[in-house]
Amino acid sequence: MTKYTRDIQAILREEVVPRDTDRYGVVIGIESYADRRLALRCARRDAKAMYELMIDPDCGMFRPANVALLLDESARKEAIWNALASLRRKAARGDTVWIYYAGHGAMEGGDFYWVPYDGNVDDLYATGLARSQIAQVLDDIPAERVVAFLD
Repeated sequence: MTKYTRDIQAILREEVVPRDTDRYGVVIGIESYADRRLALRCARRDAKAMYELMIDPDCGMFRPANVALLLDESARKEAIWNALASLRRKAARGDTVWIYYAGHGAMEGGDFYWVPYDGNVDDLYATGLARSQIAQVLDDIPAERVVAFLD
């Protein structure tokens, strides 16, 4: 690699992650649910691939410590909620936030829900994460750039 190439890479990195800013993320992949009827294929693998892309120093440029990875049983409702809430506390105005969710979604009572590992599809109001709750958390994150990927 030439000095010129390194200079271009440094300039490009500065464009992606400007000085005094940071990148934060939450990656969720649930394919093995507590309720075995909800099993999925590829959600865990897809989430791991997104995580690897995010922390790649030449691609996503997220610091590994800034990305929560919640797979299967670690993606319980409380853990997901805590990870999303931590983005609200950590991210600043100039920062970038990515959220990736690979898992079941379902409707109940006119609202859409993410189904966490420990979710009960017969009572999503009590055990799921409502679109309205997630939207409120996203609105409360002070970062200028918040991106959600739903798979």
